[in-house]
Amino acid sequence: MSMLSTRSKNELYARWKRVEKFPFSGWDFSYVSATAKTEPLPWDYRKEVQKAAERKETLLDMDTGGGEFLTSLPKLPVRTFATESYPPNVTSAYKKLKPLNIHITQVDESGALPFKNGSFDTIINRHSIYDPREIYRIAKKDGIFITQQVGSEDWHDLKSALGYQNSLADRWDLDSACEHIEQAGFEIMARNEVTDNRSYFKDVETIIYYLINIPWVIPDFTIDKYFCKLLALHSQSIAQEWLVFLQHRFYLAARKVA
Repeated sequence: MSMLSTRSKNELYARWKRVEKFPFSGWDFSYVSATAKTEPLPWDYRKEVQKAAERKETLLDMDTGGGEFLTSLPKLPVRTFATESYPPNVTSAYKKLKPLNIHITQVDESGALPFKNGSFDTIINRHSIYDPREIYRIAKKDGIFITQQVGSEDWHDLKSALGYQNSLADRWDLDSACEHIEQAGFEIMARNEVTDNRSYFKDVETIIYYLINIPWVIPDFTIDKYFCKLLALHSQSIAQEWLVFLQHRFYLAARKVA
């Protein structure tokens, strides 16, 4: 039970509602970089992508966001493409990627990809949905698919603190992803998974910023609906330096074998 005064609650409510207007574009969380941090994962997605794409002619980055990841790579294949489904991100990505001669294509959320069969040496996907059959179709023979995914147990302790539960149908983990990829015709080259990678939040405002801008974590999240639970988290944040919650991440790399 929160011991905050009515005035304090009203002030917090007004402050948290302002978070809805904070800037956000692409996949850029630098706005809260001083109030959020995450333990390094046991794999290096960027390094694995660089290694896979080295001396290759074609690369596709699926759901590129604002193009932040691609522009961070020191060297790209001559023919590099990106897709994005969220309209505001398409605009951001176009501005970043066009000067680098990277082709950006807007797609819908059906999973269909507007490319010919056998188009790409390397296909990468970070934290986005995909259809393994489409990945297989557009990959060249011996083409590599690399993905880092957010598992369904991500922030399960945060969800529990806010009173939200995933449905059983939402299960998404390394085993299920590998099963689907192998069924599509790929051979698994590398795989890894963590369910206890720590993420740290300095305050509740930062958590709200994430939940607003990553709406699939708690699909029905609003400040009004979860206000009482947020107050409880705020009281907890006063008593400790960081609020700590556990991430579920997994990584796999696969090769098209036929």
